[in-house]
Amino acid sequence: MVCGCNINGFAFPPPKEATVTPWGWWIEHFCADDYSYRSKTLCIECGHQISVQYHKERSELWYIPQENGYYELTLGEEKSILRGKRKIDIPVGFVHSIKNMSSIPLIIYETQYGKRCSESDIVRIHDPYADKR
Repeated sequence: MVCGCNINGFAFPPPKEATVTPWGWWIEHFCADDYSYRSKTLCIECGHQISVQYHKERSELWYIPQENGYYELTLGEEKSILRGKRKIDIPVGFVHSIKNMSSIPLIIYETQYGKRCSESDIVRIHDPYADKR
């Protein structure tokens, strides 16, 4: 069972329209009619991560708004331990992942853009939750 996110000490459950995942949850805010643009909010629970992945048809822009965020970011062959607010550009075809290493859930505002922005465009290289999907 996934707990609700905790922002600034106030817990709240995932919104009822959220898609709950083994690592947390996400919610879609907007998707263009032709699927060329999509915006989402992701909530990654403490100690969890998204799969190591890339996309064939879309790029992504992540914005992490939390000053107290602490996370491991994988971009291509490089892993970095980072803190705080950050904008992260992920080009089409670029391997990426993020792991929440803080004691509070990590929020990411994600913008997708490209030929087709859909969940079917995720190519997972390593998925720690493969047995739970």
